Amino acid sequence: MGLVKALVTHGVQGVLAGVICDPEAAARAHAAGEGARVDLSLGALSGTAGDTPLDARFKIVALGDGRFTGTGPF
Repeated sequence: MGLVKALVTHGVQGVLAGVICDPEAAARAHAAGEGARVDLSLGALSGTAGDTPLDARFKIVALGDGRFTGTGPF
């Protein structure tokens, strides 16, 4: 989340940071529904020392079941 927070702080746009696994945030997003705005403490669950969540208000743009297929380079 440190990288994501730095990107947000500096207003960087058009960046894909990768997959963030946060079941509680996902459940809250699903409960709120598409189009809703919800305050979340997102991420920082990897156990990396000093990592803290990104606390922000998020707009729920789309919801899915968490399954995806990567089709390009990683």
